[in-house]
Amino acid sequence: MSVDLPTDNGATWSVLTPQDIATVIATGDGIAVCTHAWWNDAGPAEDPYASDGDALRAARERLLAIADVVVPGHGEPFVPSDDTVR
Repeated sequence: MSVDLPTDNGATWSVLTPQDIATVIATGDGIAVCTHAWWNDAGPAEDPYASDGDALRAARERLLAIADVVVPGHGEPFVPSDDTVR
């Protein structure tokens, strides 16, 4: 899925389960993603609460393809890198 994001609006994607979303926010400084796909910058790699681990990994890849910063569900914002848990 690709999304065109204007700089003054955000979009949401359902990425974890039908009831979970990621909020994608386009700002003048880049794209921020608020999500429960990560608890913090360390993952966890295998989320024990995810109903579908393969879907979670695919969602993380999609989000990392656009995110300049990730705001995880329970930790400090982080800048994704090649070492970010998928």
